[in-house]
Amino acid sequence: MMKSILLLALCLGLCTTYGQCDALSEACAKSISKQFIVDPNFFQTELNPQDLASIRAVWLKGNTYRLSICGSDTKPYIIMVYDEQGQLLFDNTQFDRAQVWDFFPENTMHVQVIIRPNEQSVDRSCVSVLTAFKK
Repeated sequence: MMKSILLLALCLGLCTTYGQCDALSEACAKSISKQFIVDPNFFQTELNPQDLASIRAVWLKGNTYRLSICGSDTKPYIIMVYDEQGQLLFDNTQFDRAQVWDFFPENTMHVQVIIRPNEQSVDRSCVSVLTAFKK
């Protein structure tokens, strides 16, 4: 009986957490300008203060992309974007920790986006990373 109660509590906790992350992703998508089409293959996860998340994408030549990071932590996330050679393309710590960034690739490129919680973060948080391209 006790095992059943613990299992139920764990399931409810996970469902609530993922539900919160889903709601965050939906709100983040709505915040992107109507000039952009949001990629439905967005990335969401939970991060502990010491964690980092990494996603890869292909950005096509001639498109304007918008990268948007939304999180349940009120402190802005640290975002770095690298090209396939490992060259840093964007570091939001140089731009007041901007949570939205537009990029116009001159060539088709593979990118890696690294997201970290702010150094002052102390709690686990949901984070959603959306990419969109200009219509």
